[in-house]
Amino acid sequence: MKKFKIIICLFCSLFLISCSKESSKIENFYGKKYSAVGSSLCIMKKSKSYSCLQFNFLNSVKFKDKDKVNLHGGFFDYPKIVKKGNKNFLTAKDFPDDRFEIVSKDLIVDRYTGIELSSYEKSDEKIESLYGNIYEGAKGGRFSIVKKTNDYSLMAFHLPDDKNIKFKENVLGKKISASYYDNPKLVTVEGKNFLMADNFEEKRFEVFEDRIVDNFTGYEFGIKKVSKK
Repeated sequence: MKKFKIIICLFCSLFLISCSKESSKIENFYGKKYSAVGSSLCIMKKSKSYSCLQFNFLNSVKFKDKDKVNLHGGFFDYPKIVKKGNKNFLTAKDFPDDRFEIVSKDLIVDRYTGIELSSYEKSDEKIESLYGNIYEGAKGGRFSIVKKTNDYSLMAFHLPDDKNIKFKENVLGKKISASYYDNPKLVTVEGKNFLMADNFEEKRFEVFEDRIVDNFTGYEFGIKKVSKK
């Protein structure tokens, strides 16, 4: 009988520990911000007993299933994490439990639209190390990061005019062949370095030691000129 009671106590303890770990998962997401082009999501702890999920998407975003509760944004009380099969989803009071899949601590995918929302940190590598560098592709095109003044910099790119360079079918961001963006920065998402800038929060331009890869097309810009630092 004594052994039986000990087993019951151990079982209860393990159950409570398991529940505690499960309920504390959401704590790891408090204060984190996730973003994509024109879209954002965050989980906020407002007080000891109140938290909320906030998100906002562009009105132009297209939903896969018209029969779903398709919302472009809002505030929802008491966010939590639920498990469906072998996947974790972020949900809240009066919010669908199959929309925001937690792929990792840095990536949430909106299964209703296919949009990937990333939480990123500043890269250990400084953007200053790229100022003045010029990158060119094998078929033409150019990418550069320029420091104009002490408080202003920009990144500029243009893809070559080549029919064989096409945007991938699964690209959700804007399919832009040439442009420039203010105040570029190096960020790290899931261990990879990307160039982002004002109004440009896409995981498009991945930075390597000797090249920049356009993940929307697969085209590579190899380093042509290294700035003298």
